Amino acid sequence: MPKTLEYRFDAILRLDLFQIIDEFLAGEDYCFSAFKVSWAKSNASLIHHLFPSRYDPRICLQNGFNIILTRLQEEKDFHIQKACLFGLYCLFETQLLSPKELIRTDVQIFLLLIEILNISKYSGKEGTEIYALISKMVEENVLIPAIFCGPFYCKKTTMPDEFEPSETKDF
Repeated sequence: MPKTLEYRFDAILRLDLFQIIDEFLAGEDYCFSAFKVSWAKSNASLIHHLFPSRYDPRICLQNGFNIILTRLQEEKDFHIQKACLFGLYCLFETQLLSPKELIRTDVQIFLLLIEILNISKYSGKEGTEIYALISKMVEENVLIPAIFCGPFYCKKTTMPDEFEPSETKDF
């Protein structure tokens, strides 16, 4: 079965985002300013200019967010989680869309962010930065709850004029 353009783009996006995170982790400085250097050095903001024309940029951006959020969930190391959150924030902040596409998260991500917030409170200077970043994202309503499966899941990233669930079930 041939791979679609969207599948190929998502695979490249995944490789690029992971490369930035891994390059940051290979260094010795785990602060946000060091992550921004890795982000800039790799020209990561160009991601927003490279969306295939047939590919809705909002869906592509959500896929980028999900790539990072999936890694965030899979990793237990605080430094890797920190790098993922830095990457998520940079991907959000450098987007060209207006209004900005918000980061859709499920309940597990919110619970994980609460756990990371609690860990960061007791991680000294290293935790202060991540605590401030998550707090800022929550205060600015950058993170929104989303349903990713079930009868009310809608694949469109913007609210449709009429609600069209992807499937209906009788309960």
